[in-house]
Amino acid sequence: MAAALHEVAGECQHDLWAALTEWEAALERKSLLDRTRDVRRQRLDGELRVVPYEGRHAQAWHDLNEALLHPREHILEPGGAILIAELRGRPVGTCALIPMQHPHYDVELAKMAVDPEVQGLGVGYRIAQATLELARQRGDYRVYLASNQRLQAAVHLYRKLGFQDVTDKHEGYQRADVQMALTLTPDSPID
Repeated sequence: MAAALHEVAGECQHDLWAALTEWEAALERKSLLDRTRDVRRQRLDGELRVVPYEGRHAQAWHDLNEALLHPREHILEPGGAILIAELRGRPVGTCALIPMQHPHYDVELAKMAVDPEVQGLGVGYRIAQATLELARQRGDYRVYLASNQRLQAAVHLYRKLGFQDVTDKHEGYQRADVQMALTLTPDSPID
């Protein structure tokens, strides 16, 4: 077997063992899974749009946010906003701004949800960025959110966006054990 492998190697222009060593080193620098995700994220750039909520998004809203069935009544009519992430025209994410009657906060970032099929591809980050930019455009600079530490990816995303833990807890969220805030400035980049 060794002799046969040596004969085949002699007929080839490339050293298989050197190539395998190069592949191993490349995969140690960045896994194949991470490389695949990066390619999918790049493809998303041209195919993902964040748009304002419309009636045609009602079913997607329901599917992604089962806990709040009447977004127009509970969010939009009181002066809030909802954004929908669409991938090739299909709704795959939601995020909302809900006005707050609080001395420290203007709005709550809420109801962020991403279709499990596209989680991990940056959809949540993109829709959160767009929602925070909308808040800034509206003049809402003090943004609050409530979450749960079990939602580790979400909490990590919020910290990446600049949210920090707060001690002045907002009542009304029984399952929320993480409460955070972010102060936007008129010219601060959202990244």
